Amino acid sequence: MPKAPFNPFTYVDIHRVVNREFAVVNFNEAIKVGNGLMVLGAIGVIAIVLCYMRFRKYVVE
Repeated sequence: MPKAPFNPFTYVDIHRVVNREFAVVNFNEAIKVGNGLMVLGAIGVIAIVLCYMRFRKYVVE
């Protein structure tokens, strides 16, 4: 299983992802805008949860 579609830094250059240049250059058809949205969304949710847990630990107590 290739790891490139699940790396959030793959989707930094969004113009190359949208026009599918990045997928062609890397011979990986799994690099799509939809995958990028899911990966970045999941990373964002994980970051928010971790920050909230840390906030409750140090501020709310």
